[in-house]
Amino acid sequence: MVTVRFRVISLACLFFFLISCASHKFDQVAFDKAYNEGDWETCISMLSAKGVYDKKSVPLKNMELAVLNHYMGRYSASSAHFEDCERLMEAGELESMSQFESFYLNILNSLNYHNQGKLEDAVVEIKKADHEKVNQGKSSNNSLWFIYSNEQDLQSIRSFDEDDEESAEYKNTISKFGIPSAQVSQGTPRKPTIDDLYRSSPTAYYLGNLFRNAAGDGEGARLDKDILKTLHPTFKIPSKEENKVVLSVIAFSGGIAKREEVVYYYPPENNGIPVYMDPISITSDDGKDLNIIDMRYKFAYQKAGENETKVNRVVTVAKNIETGETQEFNCDFLEDFGEELKKNVALKARREFSKNKAKSIIGKSAIAATYMLAVVAAEVAKQQATSTFAQIAAEAVLVVAIASYGAALNKFDEGIKADTRQVRFLPACSYAGGINLSEGTYNVKVQYKNGNTLIKEEEFQDVKVSPSSLNLLESVCLN
Repeated sequence: MVTVRFRVISLACLFFFLISCASHKFDQVAFDKAYNEGDWETCISMLSAKGVYDKKSVPLKNMELAVLNHYMGRYSASSAHFEDCERLMEAGELESMSQFESFYLNILNSLNYHNQGKLEDAVVEIKKADHEKVNQGKSSNNSLWFIYSNEQDLQSIRSFDEDDEESAEYKNTISKFGIPSAQVSQGTPRKPTIDDLYRSSPTAYYLGNLFRNAAGDGEGARLDKDILKTLHPTFKIPSKEENKVVLSVIAFSGGIAKREEVVYYYPPENNGIPVYMDPISITSDDGKDLNIIDMRYKFAYQKAGENETKVNRVVTVAKNIETGETQEFNCDFLEDFGEELKKNVALKARREFSKNKAKSIIGKSAIAATYMLAVVAAEVAKQQATSTFAQIAAEAVLVVAIASYGAALNKFDEGIKADTRQVRFLPACSYAGGINLSEGTYNVKVQYKNGNTLIKEEEFQDVKVSPSSLNLLESVCLN
């Protein structure tokens, strides 16, 4: 009877908590509608509102606002947000951002400068990706951020064996509460491998080659091209033919995969219905016998979903306005950023699960014991009450103690969460290609296709293809 009363009160507390929070929740439905319609102005306005991001996610906020401003063609505003994001990360606020996302920052910001005709700034920006994050990273001790090339260093720096080590406090708790160690660990994600480590971005080196060539840095351009070949051996940058000009296209498509939360309970739920451990008899630190009931433990970690995209081909058609001649070329696949997200999740998921497992086992067990002590004290006080008034008062205290026990357990579980923060509005993939054309003015169409089915077409009119210009077009299709 007591157990039933505990659960009724616990569910009531949880219900009222959820109702009170609902009125303050970010309107995701309205945001998704604006996003799907390409209404970036509304999206930016909603994301700029107070309370959308927590204090630990300010770099993430700036990154997302920068990306949406980039899509709008507000390149100066986009750069300002990218710079704020980078400044915060350099100050040590790395928690809300991933490695590959920081490379996307340099990629899109270099295109911000390119689209404003600021080649020198574009070169400076793209150099941050290869020089600062890769070359300097090889000798840096910041294993959470930079890229490493020596596998022995990787194994010593990121052995991940510590994820499997259990503290003495954890071992004491599972022994005291009769929790089967093997069963609570059944949901543990796989251990990361060397292959999950982020190496660098082919897209960054592709742009580095173009920007450095245009700026007259032939040696730097050649180096970027060589590194691109090691990252993506089959991708080829077209060589300039005599008396011709290369028109280049960088195209971004789809929506990047999303981080999702995986929740695992011990005991496991039965078709979504909570299952609780049998009552647990323990002795408190001060020698009181306690009967702990309604216990189950929640663990959470992140996993990666799949890219959302209909596009598997990108074709560019260039028509010479003066001659009417039309030429077509493919933009070859360059990089799958969703795969980079999966690698980042693989690096974090096991460690996150282990951390939440220890937090749940140790923390919830301690809370249950503390609040059950209050229940026992209230029951003793009720038994010792001599007058009617004292009995009524003691009953009220007991009801509050029982309700507090259930509410405390539920509230603790709400704090067990996976960190699913990410830059949500990045494209999934990049494609790039180029073609040798005669100098002139062209209408250029970038066609996003699934097989032979046209998904979207973006047209650039009156594009002047000149030997004195970079002749690079950026196109985006988030379908």
